[in-house]
Amino acid sequence: KGIPSLVVAAASFDDVVAITGFSMCIGVAIKTGADPILEGFHGPLSVFIGLILGSIGGKFIGMTKFWNSDRKRSMITMFTCLFFMFLCGYFHYEGAGALAGLVTGVVGAETWQSGTMKYLSNGPLKGAQHEVEHAVAKLWNLFAQPVLFGIVGASVNFKEIDSSVIPYA
Repeated sequence: KGIPSLVVAAASFDDVVAITGFSMCIGVAIKTGADPILEGFHGPLSVFIGLILGSIGGKFIGMTKFWNSDRKRSMITMFTCLFFMFLCGYFHYEGAGALAGLVTGVVGAETWQSGTMKYLSNGPLKGAQHEVEHAVAKLWNLFAQPVLFGIVGASVNFKEIDSSVIPYA
């Protein structure tokens, strides 16, 4: 039953590792004028920040006394993850934001299932993570995915594409 969720989490974590590794390599390869030692620590620091923020965010969304309905849990999960993405992006730690969003969801789901927030929890909630997953999937399919692909499609300049390569696409 939990295998598909585990596969999605592993694939997402793989993406975060790739983004972090890329950030580390690009930081070493391209001179920005900053201290090279600080540039080298940018990747590991992103991982550390992402894990810490994600753990805090997961416990925050796990407070079922405040987020006592599926709709509230779904909204606070999405807004918390977006907040971390924009916050980390503002400080140039994009990999940390992606990892924080992933860890927030994992820790939040575990907190809902176990009810470990003691006085801030209504107890264990079986299946709460599936309701949130369903709401996020619906938002993705109806809104975010069309907007994303519309923006990508709008950025293609067909005047710059050589017409002889179109049949090979």
